[in-house]
Amino acid sequence: MKKLLLIISILALFLFPLSGIAGTYTPEAYWTLTNGVLTITVDGTMRNFNYNVNSVEMKPPWMNHRSQIRAVVLDKDVLSVCSYAFYECTVLESVSLDALVSQIEEFAFCGCSKLTTINIPSRVSVIGESAFEGCSSLTDIRIPSGVSIINEKTFLNCTGLTRITIPESVLEIGKNAFTGCTNLADIYYTGTQSQWNTIEKNTAYNKTLSK
Repeated sequence: MKKLLLIISILALFLFPLSGIAGTYTPEAYWTLTNGVLTITVDGTMRNFNYNVNSVEMKPPWMNHRSQIRAVVLDKDVLSVCSYAFYECTVLESVSLDALVSQIEEFAFCGCSKLTTINIPSRVSVIGESAFEGCSSLTDIRIPSGVSIINEKTFLNCTGLTRITIPESVLEIGKNAFTGCTNLADIYYTGTQSQWNTIEKNTAYNKTLSK
């Protein structure tokens, strides 16, 4: 499998010299950027990145091309969206996630201000801190039923968000998870009122939830 992915990535470098960019970031992973579409293939879990570390190796290899990324397609073998994967991809409008994705790590889509919609797969059980912070064009989010914690700042400053569906599996909503969601009017909870009352909502930081 590793040899096959390497061969494909090398071929991509020759096939897209003018219309696109391609590369690898581990022996098991390669990516191409063609006509604004970033396609990522990973045999398993994406390696986490970190913009707070002064090391090029810790940043996504497509970092210098963020201003060109308008769409993201993750191959069916990608099981998670790693931390900082698409951090501040400010022209990103659409994302295609496979049904097998089970985790969206911290800051994964932070600052993607043009992202209008994302279908979070039903298998997702972890959505990290600030995963969608500053995604000001998102309007409707449905959180999967396997999620138990909406982490801190997950939807911070998602000013375009008007509707969210929260499953009864959620037991805690972290600080500032919905701070700055000034247009959030419809909050749908799939459980009972008594269940909703038992959730730790940190309403001092999530005033929207106390309306």
